[in-house]
Amino acid sequence: MISRETIDNILQINITDVVGNYVQLKKHGANYSGLCPFHNEKTPSFIVSPAKNTCHCFGCGKGGNAISFMMELKNMSYPDAIRAIARDKGIEVIETEQTEQEKQQENTKEALFKANEIATQFFMAELQKHHEALKYVQGRWNEDTIISFQLGYAPDTWDSFKKFAASKGIKEELLLQAGLLSESKGKVFDCFRNRIMFPIHNMYGRVTGFTGRSFVKDDKSPKYFNTIETTVFKKEQSLYGLHMAMRAIRNDDHIRLVEGNPDVLRLHQIGKHNTVATCGTALTEEHIKQLKSLCKSITIIGDSDQAGIKAMRRSAELIIKSGMFCNVVPLPTDQKNDPDSFFTDDVQFDQYANENIKDYIYYYAAERESKCKSPDYKTKLIDEIANMVYALPDGSHNIYIEQLAKIIKPKKLWQDAIRAYKDNNIERDDVGIQIPKHVSLSDYERFGFYIDKNCYFFKAKEDIICGSNFIMEPLFHIASVLNAKRLYRIRNIYGSEEVIELAQRDMISLSAFKLRVESLGNFLFDGTEAHLNRLKHFLYEKTQTCIEVTQLGWQKAGFWSWSNGIFNGKFTKLDENGIVAYNDVNYYIPATSNIFSSEENLFVSERKFRYKEGKITLYDYSHKLIDVYGDNAIIGLCFYFATLFRDYLVNIFGWFPILNLFGPKGAGKTELAISLLQFFGPQSKGPNITNTTKPGLADHVAIFSNALVHIDEYKNNIEYEKIEFLKGLWDLMGRTRMNMDKDKKKETTSVDVGVIVSGQEMPTADIALFSRLIFCSFTKVEYTDTEKLKFNELKEIEKKGISHITHEILQHREYFKENFKENYEAASAELTEEINNAVIEDRIFKNWLLVIAAFRTLKDKISISMDYTEVVKLAGSLIVRQNQETKKNNELSIFWSIVEFLFRDNQLREDEDFKVDCVTKLKTDKVNVDWGQPRTVIYLNHTRIFQLYRLHGQKTKENILPLKTLEYYLMNNKTYLGKKQSVAFKIRQENLQEPESNKRFITSAMAFDYEGININLVNTGDNEEEPRRLNTPKETTEKLPF
Repeated sequence: MISRETIDNILQINITDVVGNYVQLKKHGANYSGLCPFHNEKTPSFIVSPAKNTCHCFGCGKGGNAISFMMELKNMSYPDAIRAIARDKGIEVIETEQTEQEKQQENTKEALFKANEIATQFFMAELQKHHEALKYVQGRWNEDTIISFQLGYAPDTWDSFKKFAASKGIKEELLLQAGLLSESKGKVFDCFRNRIMFPIHNMYGRVTGFTGRSFVKDDKSPKYFNTIETTVFKKEQSLYGLHMAMRAIRNDDHIRLVEGNPDVLRLHQIGKHNTVATCGTALTEEHIKQLKSLCKSITIIGDSDQAGIKAMRRSAELIIKSGMFCNVVPLPTDQKNDPDSFFTDDVQFDQYANENIKDYIYYYAAERESKCKSPDYKTKLIDEIANMVYALPDGSHNIYIEQLAKIIKPKKLWQDAIRAYKDNNIERDDVGIQIPKHVSLSDYERFGFYIDKNCYFFKAKEDIICGSNFIMEPLFHIASVLNAKRLYRIRNIYGSEEVIELAQRDMISLSAFKLRVESLGNFLFDGTEAHLNRLKHFLYEKTQTCIEVTQLGWQKAGFWSWSNGIFNGKFTKLDENGIVAYNDVNYYIPATSNIFSSEENLFVSERKFRYKEGKITLYDYSHKLIDVYGDNAIIGLCFYFATLFRDYLVNIFGWFPILNLFGPKGAGKTELAISLLQFFGPQSKGPNITNTTKPGLADHVAIFSNALVHIDEYKNNIEYEKIEFLKGLWDLMGRTRMNMDKDKKKETTSVDVGVIVSGQEMPTADIALFSRLIFCSFTKVEYTDTEKLKFNELKEIEKKGISHITHEILQHREYFKENFKENYEAASAELTEEINNAVIEDRIFKNWLLVIAAFRTLKDKISISMDYTEVVKLAGSLIVRQNQETKKNNELSIFWSIVEFLFRDNQLREDEDFKVDCVTKLKTDKVNVDWGQPRTVIYLNHTRIFQLYRLHGQKTKENILPLKTLEYYLMNNKTYLGKKQSVAFKIRQENLQEPESNKRFITSAMAFDYEGININLVNTGDNEEEPRRLNTPKETTEKLPF
């Protein structure tokens, strides 16, 4: 067998020195031309390229390197051609004697090479016959590239090549072995059909296999597929284009590595001849072994998509690990780019490459520098990069340290990290103490301890001390700026094992660490603070990072989180520790983790928010729900649909309505709320708003995202702070507090849920709140046995689980986002027509429109027992009713009505309890204005009027506001003009028969725009003066007493 060294020496010869012995060559630019020695011609079509070290005839298609030229010219075998050239050039041929088995193997290889050469000729000839295939390759590469790389076409037939090979005397058995034919059900047929063919050559220019590429649009078959593995073709060893790149690689001492065959062709075409690619597989150690024998450095130019970037990183780290230098040229990521499509000529390539080429180690460090605010992350990163630098030649280490220190400071950290790797190269006998054989000495020297028999043994000055009766297995670091945690599996010498969640603060002091660990049971740590730091160095390095899901429901990363798993098209269950992976990122959901299984008081609400597979369909469930709750169920379902996409909707509108369910006790309002909550697991009714603090309510609405929560027992006489809280939910505002962990910065809890509020009273205490609601009223309190049976059947279904219906809706998220705006416009027109263009308060209309539009968007994607036209009719009637209730039930209107009644009943008197005046100027604690023309203002002796208002409510049993709440609403009403000091009122005369007294008292009074409050405080008795027009003050020429 001829040695590789001999073959390499032959291929190093300039091909013109071999061909020139048989062909008269003339120089034409960078190449030479001559008459083809393989066929008769009068015009030279035979081209020799010294740069590529190849030759080719454009007339007959024959050519190759120096060895293949001699094989064709002299009809020699491959070994004989090598010997002939070596003899002519005075090169020693080193050969080893072969055994019979080796000779047989060599013969088999030669036969496979021969079959592949025959196939190459066939495919190249077929390319010239097939117009579409030829048009495709000529549209991408020039003729020189097509010929040099011997591109071809496999015809769209079952046996064209099979027949051609048979005519050349090639046996079927060999062709099957070469992967050129396939066999199925006793039939043998061409393996490659209707594909552009890329012959794959070994480094000596011999064809080892093929890549076939589909070029037909909408072809469902694989875009590329390669020859099967054979004796001469192994993907993990093959590099496409290597035979054409060999000379340039040796001259440049450098290789460019790209991802695919077309990339190689493009770069060779623009003069970058040192370019190769792997053949349908990731870069392997076998590839690197070949490349390392040719040069010392590699530049990777990968695709710009995520897969390409990931492959680039993996390849770069393998290259560096082998001791070779590695550069990268990242392509723009604004769209999918690859070298074939991105580079057009050598000038553009040189300009872009020179501006963007980066040493991979510097590139890797710079890309992660922004995350180095975390000391833990920074330590790990420096150690990881130092490991790369250590793999490179020693002479480069100081250069890397200098540059890396400019990216991530300080320089000493880099020096220490690289020195640590160098210091690890020690011998066991040098340690001077007895260390178990299984212990890594480099790790012992680096970390200062070793593990044996579930104990930590720490290095002392002249001895080793046992520092614990347990060991810790790092599971995950849960990243957070303020609340970082770490999960460890802890195991003691007695076999007891626990999983523990340690807050970062538990790791920063020895006492805190011992307190947490020893609280688990027989887990003792006897080490010092320094020993704990060594242990942390070891544990942190071995720990993967994950992200804690702090709010269940929709996640910005693109999945839905339950307490027991996640959904992203399919349900993935958490592991026992509460960990789940999505898109190569680990997430931690602690609620159902075994770590807290014994803590019944933790994660109470979150644990109920879990996925439970049921069997009922959305159609059947909606039918039963509507059968029990009637029209209110229809509105509830529409609200549920909108809530599932709440994040998208609030991004458009900046608000989200509240669903209000009100009616008498036993009417079913709370039960409907509970039924809707079951879409998110076995939830129970929400907190009582009266008994729950505002912080408690804020926490309740902040726990989930794009899900429903419930607040129960609303009453109009609750504190106005809670009414303001409810109004804030519409505006997406939670509770604002000062966070002491963030330098006393103000922090507002998020509101990312759809809120259901239920109670026995229509929420008309504040009309601004009422207009933020979608309201459903319940009136029925008595039920037949049949209705009770249907209710019980519904609850049994819900116990079995309906959260799978949420999955069904969520899978239409992208469709919803693409089509909602169009459906919103359509629903707006339909609702406007339904209410017959009635004048409706804008906020009320838009609240209803949002949820109806959500249903309209989904209706064609889901099967449900609701007709959209009927839903619009229902919504239209409820919109009109709510608008009427808004006008009728304004609590301030009720107050003014009571004031008017008290005036008619002579319990309130003008000048004694109120004054109506016409003024052009007014100064109060709220305004100081000069209107320039008369305005009618009413001044209230509010202390007395409030007392009469309260007594009236007690006497009539009317539902009146608490006085503080009343005062708050009045002062925040648009008719309120402020408090005016020193207003004179007459002292009240209880006996009207006595002469009128002019005695007065001075007090502050609340001032209002009289025309805005719509009441008439004018006596109209028969003996009185002609009454003034409503809202017109009494004319007077008397001088006012103030």
